[in-house]
Amino acid sequence: AKAELTRALGLFAPTEGSAPTPVVTLSALEERGVAELFSEAKAYVERAKAIGAFAGRRARDRRAGR
Repeated sequence: AKAELTRALGLFAPTEGSAPTPVVTLSALEERGVAELFSEAKAYVERAKAIGAFAGRRARDRRAGR
């Protein structure tokens, strides 16, 4: 399932300057992969902030009146 989802995500055009979307499998019941998901989410936010993605999106939203 992980390989199929990774291939499917590759069909979408990436945002300029973005890294490929990581796919993480997890099971909260088995306590497997939750820490890896959290780590990937934190890394995504750090990368997005570093390239100005959040600020750019907020500026577009303000101009659009959202």
